[in-house]
Amino acid sequence: MPSHTPAEAFIKLWCENEIPWRWPVWQSLTGINHGLFPTDGNPPPSDWNTVDARDIRSYFDQYIAKGSEDAKKQFATQRKGGEVVPGRAKWRRWIGDRWREWGLHATIVACLSEERIHPLTMLRGGSTDKWPPGDMWIPIVIDNVALKLFGSDAMDQTGEHALPAIRSSVQIFVQKVWDTLRRQYSRTRKDLDRRKSNAKEAFSDLDKPPITKAKIQKAMHLLNRWKLLAELFGVQDHLEEVARMMATITDLLDAMGQKVAEPAADSPSKGLSKPTKDMLSQLASEEDVADLVRLYDDLFSADPDEINAFAAHAEIDPTLCDLSRDGDLGVDIEVTMDEVRLNHELGFTDSRPFQFASLRHHLGLNGWDHPGLLETLKSTHPDAVSPIRLHWHQLVAVHAIIRGLFSAEPRATSCLGMLIADEVGLGKTAIALSIIGFLNHIIWLRNSDLPLPPILQKYSHRGTDKIIPGRPHIVVVPVTIVGQWEQEFKTFFLPKGMDILVYPGSKLQQEEFWGESGPLAKSKHDKQQVIILATQAALQSDFLYCYAGANKSKDRKPWDLPKARRTDLSKTMFGQKYLTVTIDEIHQMRNIGVKYFAALRLREQGEIILGLTATPLQTAPKDILAIGRIIGIPEFLEDRSAEDEKDDMRASRRAKRNMVVAKAESEEEQKEALNNLRLIHLSSIARMHKSFAGHIIRRTPDSKDYWGKCLLELPPCVVIHAILKLTDREMGVILTLAEVNQDSISTANGLNEFTTKRFYLEYRMALGFAREDPNSVIPTFKTLEEWIPVKSTKIDVCAKLCKYLLSRDDAPPVTFHDGEAFFPELPSTPCTKTRRILIYQEFPSLGPLLRRILSLYGIECCYMDGKMRPARRREMVEKFHMPNGPRVLIFSSVGTAGLNLSVADTIILLDQPWSAQDEHQIRGRAHRQPQKKIVHMYRLLADKTTDILLSGMAQGKSELLEAFLNQKAGQSALSSSDYITFSHLLIRFGPAPLRECA
Repeated sequence: MPSHTPAEAFIKLWCENEIPWRWPVWQSLTGINHGLFPTDGNPPPSDWNTVDARDIRSYFDQYIAKGSEDAKKQFATQRKGGEVVPGRAKWRRWIGDRWREWGLHATIVACLSEERIHPLTMLRGGSTDKWPPGDMWIPIVIDNVALKLFGSDAMDQTGEHALPAIRSSVQIFVQKVWDTLRRQYSRTRKDLDRRKSNAKEAFSDLDKPPITKAKIQKAMHLLNRWKLLAELFGVQDHLEEVARMMATITDLLDAMGQKVAEPAADSPSKGLSKPTKDMLSQLASEEDVADLVRLYDDLFSADPDEINAFAAHAEIDPTLCDLSRDGDLGVDIEVTMDEVRLNHELGFTDSRPFQFASLRHHLGLNGWDHPGLLETLKSTHPDAVSPIRLHWHQLVAVHAIIRGLFSAEPRATSCLGMLIADEVGLGKTAIALSIIGFLNHIIWLRNSDLPLPPILQKYSHRGTDKIIPGRPHIVVVPVTIVGQWEQEFKTFFLPKGMDILVYPGSKLQQEEFWGESGPLAKSKHDKQQVIILATQAALQSDFLYCYAGANKSKDRKPWDLPKARRTDLSKTMFGQKYLTVTIDEIHQMRNIGVKYFAALRLREQGEIILGLTATPLQTAPKDILAIGRIIGIPEFLEDRSAEDEKDDMRASRRAKRNMVVAKAESEEEQKEALNNLRLIHLSSIARMHKSFAGHIIRRTPDSKDYWGKCLLELPPCVVIHAILKLTDREMGVILTLAEVNQDSISTANGLNEFTTKRFYLEYRMALGFAREDPNSVIPTFKTLEEWIPVKSTKIDVCAKLCKYLLSRDDAPPVTFHDGEAFFPELPSTPCTKTRRILIYQEFPSLGPLLRRILSLYGIECCYMDGKMRPARRREMVEKFHMPNGPRVLIFSSVGTAGLNLSVADTIILLDQPWSAQDEHQIRGRAHRQPQKKIVHMYRLLADKTTDILLSGMAQGKSELLEAFLNQKAGQSALSSSDYITFSHLLIRFGPAPLRECA
C-alpha cells in the first residue's frame, strides 16, 4: 500500500480543529490568514476560485467519512480507477506546488542538520555505508520541525515536545524529505559514474593524435565535474583515478613549459611518452598555452581545505550594523605619544629600524637587484625615490606589539602572539617587517654589550626570559604573493644584510633545504638574519607528511592535533625553531582542517607569533577563536573555551527558535526576540574582546592620529549597483546548467557545502560568458557584429562603461534602471582624458575574451593574474602608471594584495567577489593613499542569478566583521531598531538550492 503523503497529512491536521491554519506562525509562513474554508465572508486561499474551494472541501468530507485509517489512506493515495474526485487531484497539486514555495523542504533539511542527523552527513562521515533508516532517525527531529513550522502553538506546556495530535503528520513531512534526499543521493551517485565515464572518454581522446587545445580543455572541464562529486562523496577508488588524471593534466602542461603544481611525493603520474611530448611542444601558440593554464587555475587551484569549509551561513546574527568605528584596539597608551617619543622609545632613527634601507623606488626597484641605483636616482631623478620612514600609526603599532609581547616582570603564563588586523592600506606588512628588524637589532645590541632602547629597559622580559634567541624567521604566505613578500624584504632591508630563502614545494627539495648542504646550513649570516618564506601549500604538505589529516577522536578539543605519522621531523619546518612565525592572511587558516592544524603546530616552533589580516572574522565567532588559538591566546586553549563555544551555539539555536515564534506576534515582540539573539552574540563578542586584550592591533583609515587627523584622509568611495538583465540566450544556458547540476548542488547543499566556491564555478563562469557547451573553446570574435548576437551582457556593458568613462574625465556616473545601463549625454567642450579604470575579474580563463571585446570597442588595456611572475606584474603596473599607457587594468584576486593602484578612480567588479572582505581588498587597490579623487565602484550584477545571492550574503558577512572589530559595538548595536537579519532569510527559506536563484 502506498505511503502517507504530505497532502493527506495536512488533511489530518485540518481535522484536528483546523490546525495549523489557525496558528499565527503558519499563517505568517503561508500568507493564508483566514483558514482554508472561511465561513465569515473572508476569501479562501488567493489562488483558489469558488469551484476549487467547493471541490477540495468535498474531498475533505469524503476523506473524513472513510471509516478506517487504511481506507482513508487508500482513498487519499488512489490515482487510477475508482470514483472521480476532482478535489483530490486539486489538493495534491496545490500542496505539491506550495511545498517548496513555503520552504518546507529547506526548513526540514536545516532541522536535520541542526540535530546532526542529516543522512548525507552520516554517510559521508563514515558512521554508515548504507542509507540510514528513517524510522530510526526521524523521531529525533519531529519536535524541532514542529516548532520551526508552526511555532509554540504546536508544543506542549513544557515547550519542548510537539503535541501528540500533530506528531504523526510532522513525521510524514520529514519522511517525504528523507525519501527525497535518498532519491537525490541515488541519482547523484549514478551521476558520479556518468561523470567518471565522460572524463575517461575525454582523456582517451588525448591519446589520439592530434592533441588540441579544445581536447585538453574538454578533458579539464569533465575531470573537474567528476572530481567535485568524487570529493563530495569521498569514494576512494574514484579519488585515486581522479588523482591519476590530475597528474596527467599537470604532465601535459609541464610538457608545454608551464609548471602548475609541484609533484607530490607519492604522485601517481607515470610521465608522458617522448612522441606525446614532441606533439605538445608544437601544440599551439603561447597564448593558447596560457589559456589552458588559466583554465587550470580557475578549475583546480582552489583551497585544498575548501571542501571542508562549512561557510554557508553565519552562525551569529549579522545584524550588528551601524556600528561605531571610533574605538581602536591595542594602542590606548601609544596614541598619547608623538613621533619623536616613539622613535626614542624604540631606538629608531628617522622613523625606521636600524636594518632598514633609507630609500625606496616608486615602482618597486631595490638595492638588492640594482646595487647603487637608488642613490644615483636620488641625485638625478629625485622624484623617482622617496625616504623610507614608518608613518606615525606604524610606529604606534610597533611600540604596542613590543609592549604586548614583553613585560616588566617575568610571566610564567604568557601569550607571545599578536594579531595585526589593521584595515587595508595601513601597512601591515611594513609593521611585521619592522618587528623583525627591531628584534634583530636588539640581539645585535645585546651581543655588542650596548644599551637597549628605553622600551626594553622597561619591558625587559619575554615570558620568564630576558634573552632573545638568535633563530631564523619564517613567514607563511599564500602562494601567489611569495614574490611580493620577497620584494618587500628587499625594499625595506639594507642589501645583502640577510639571506631570504624561499622554501620549496616538493618533498625532495624540502629535505635538501634542511640538509647539511642546504641553503640554511650554508648561510654565512647569524641565524636571526635568515628569512624563510614558505607558502601555505608547503606548510600543509609538511604537515600531511608528519601528521594525519584530521583528529577523529570523539573527545577531541579544537586544538588537539591529529595523530603523528612519524617521529623524525628534522627535514620539515616542524623540526626547526624560529624567532618569529609570521602568518599572512591568517584568516585563511580559520576552518578546522589541514591548514588550521598546520598553523597550530607551527606555532609551537616559534618564540613570537604574528598573524596578519584585515578581515579576521569571515563568517562566525569560530573564525576569531581559531585565530586566537593559532597565535596562542591561553584562554582559547582551555577546556572552558570549548564549553563556552558549545554553549553559545546552543543558546543561539534556542534564540532562533524563539524568533520563529515571534514572527507571528506583535512588532515589539519580534524586536525583543531579535534583541535577545543579539545579546547572545554580543556576549560572545565581548568575551573574545577580553581574551584578545593586549594581543590585537586594529585601526581603520578613519582612526585619528596624535594630531587628531584621520590616518588616511580619503575622498569617499561611491558604490553603484548595476543590476543587469541578461539576454534570453544567456538565461537559457544558465537555467540549463542549474537544472543539469540540480542534484549534485542540492546534495552539496545538504552537506553544508552549497556555498563553497567550487560548486558555483561553472554556473558563475557562465555569467561571464554563457556557452551552450561549457566544454567548447571560446570563439575569437573579430568584429562587434560577430559578438553582439552571442554577447555576454556583463562583458558588453563593462566595455561600454569603460569607453564612456574614458571619453572625458568629467563624464558623469552611469546609471542603471530596469536591467539597462543609461549613459548621460556628454558635453562637447574641451576636456582632459586621464581617468584610469580597474576591472576585477574572478576567472582569468575568461580574460582573453574580455580583453578582446575591450579591443573591439577601441580600448587598450593591460592585465595581471596570479600566474604572472612578480617582474611581469611590476611591468604591468608600470605601464598602467605611464601617462600615455593603457588606462584600463584587469586583475584577479590573486597576486594583487598590497598593490597601490590609486592612480585609478574607477573600479568595475565584473564578477561578484565571494565575500565583502574580498570586495574590501579589491576596493583598497584604488581607494587608498594618495587617492585625491572620489572613487566610483560599479558592481555588475546579473539579475535573477547567484550574483544577487552572493552580494547579499557578502554584506551579511561584512557586518559580522564590524561587530568584532569595534569595541563599542554592543552599545550601538543594541540601540538600533531598524534592521533585518540574515536569520530571517535562513529560517524562512533555508539554504535555497542554486537552481532557485536563477
